[in-house]
Amino acid sequence: MKLSLTQRISLTVATIIFIFTILVVYIIPNEQEAFLKDTLNNEVKNLTETLALGLNVADGEIPNLELLHNIMEIARQDERLKYLVWTKPTGQSISYPPNIEIDINVQDDDSTLTQRVDCITGSSVSCGQVLTVFSTQVIRDSIAEIRKAAIIVSIVVFVIGILLGLWLARTISNPVIAIRDAAIKVGSGDLTQKVGSTGVNEISQLSTAFNKMVDDLAEAEVKLTKRMMRSPSL
Repeated sequence: MKLSLTQRISLTVATIIFIFTILVVYIIPNEQEAFLKDTLNNEVKNLTETLALGLNVADGEIPNLELLHNIMEIARQDERLKYLVWTKPTGQSISYPPNIEIDINVQDDDSTLTQRVDCITGSSVSCGQVLTVFSTQVIRDSIAEIRKAAIIVSIVVFVIGILLGLWLARTISNPVIAIRDAAIKVGSGDLTQKVGSTGVNEISQLSTAFNKMVDDLAEAEVKLTKRMMRSPSL
């Protein structure tokens, strides 16, 4: 099935809008989400390693309670932290915040990011393991805002695309169709057909050339008629 010029213009505009929508609503947010998760994962790893190092120093033969307090302050300042668990080699565990339900076997999912770091003393003796569990709610909120903005932008682009398609149809397709229809009537013998000019330079030139052709045909027909009238009948 052959498509008309108007249909081709509409299909082209729709394809551009579709590709743009996929790019803005799906691909870019997914890339941004992966970047934010990778950034958060690095931050969580660095914080967990810092906590493990601090706990290792604080839990010496003489526990440094002030240092332990400062370490917990570091953790407390990060609002993304859900909880941390310090599991000692003896099996004893200390969690923060206190009196919160914990799961030492927790795994990463859409809402949680975990990090486990072994706590090693200077003499390569293990002082246990530090588990930190962080919420990814901030990332999900950011991606939701990005998708919301992307949808709004897509709607604006869609409206602009529709208006652009209508404008192209009016300035390109309609004049071409008018020339086609006039050419059909001229072919049927109607030499009074004229087409108007448009703002598109090339189409205006085509319209002018078409009108001149019709004028030349009409003039040639008049001359031929006069010549035939002057010629003696056979």
